Amino acid sequence: MSKYVDATLKGLRDEDKSDLEIIRNNAFLLYYSGMLYDWDGELNDAFIAYRNAATAYQQTAAMLGTEIPPSLGRDLTRVGARLGFRGELTELRKMNPDIFAAVDGDGLPVTREDYEKMAGWQQGNGEVVILLEAGFVPQKTQIRFDFPIFEGEAYDDPNYWSWQIWAGMGNTQALVKGRKIEYWVSVAAPELQDGQQGLVTGFRINAGVGGGHAVTHRVENLSRQARITFEAEKPSIFFKTILRGLTKYLASRGAGEAGGDWAKLAANIFGAVTESADTRSWLTLPEHVNLARLSLPPGVYDLQVELLGHDGRVLQTETIAAVEVKPGDWTFVSRRVF
Repeated sequence: MSKYVDATLKGLRDEDKSDLEIIRNNAFLLYYSGMLYDWDGELNDAFIAYRNAATAYQQTAAMLGTEIPPSLGRDLTRVGARLGFRGELTELRKMNPDIFAAVDGDGLPVTREDYEKMAGWQQGNGEVVILLEAGFVPQKTQIRFDFPIFEGEAYDDPNYWSWQIWAGMGNTQALVKGRKIEYWVSVAAPELQDGQQGLVTGFRINAGVGGGHAVTHRVENLSRQARITFEAEKPSIFFKTILRGLTKYLASRGAGEAGGDWAKLAANIFGAVTESADTRSWLTLPEHVNLARLSLPPGVYDLQVELLGHDGRVLQTETIAAVEVKPGDWTFVSRRVF
């Protein structure tokens, strides 16, 4: 209730809307599309997608609590070098330093030349892209709250009165002082319930003897995206909720004028029992998506996936069986972990 009482006209903050615009440029989807273009040999399209993903990750990683995948900078460098876009790569390194923040064994930044060597694929190997989803996004519930209808007010313009009621909800005493209340309207509004984080926070992947291993990076945080989206849209949702309540009140008052008190009572009862918030949401979306990349010699592998908890301990181990790797080719693997 208090969250909605505080949602006055000042709640329409420009920063909320700008955050929403920023995250709509989805870094992970851009990166994934770049890998698909790369796999298909469409290098120009791949470079554009990688470049846009780099810009998006640079802008949103801190906001969303995601990790920039180290492979993005290498992919961008590899494809850009093949296309001869060295000048553009230099500019991208300046504009998006976190994307190219590779370090050597001593923790020192590597040179551009060394980075370009690191970016190349190992001769004869194939590239395995592993996507692992875990947890669930927060779900919507509903809360109910009341606001007063005053005697002597026409309420003929629901839009105007919706704004007036919204503006006064932060100070109910000022809203009702010196005015006689005719009726209390009860309405329902959606609320996003931030549940506890899932048990699984990351993954470690082992391809067996000679196959190497990798730790995943959290490349998508859908839980945080849901919260930012909801907060940006909440002022509009709240306004429409009040507008709906006023519309039902005007309908019941009209019914009373036309059919008497019983008709008004019936309209009030109907409005109350049909009042509910729009709590529709995608229930099966994961809380986060994690990415790992492995460069492996040709062959068939059973990948051992260790599910890591908040303290880094292994919760359990699962197997992704019979992953075939071909030389010079991409292999994409996806798994949902509940």
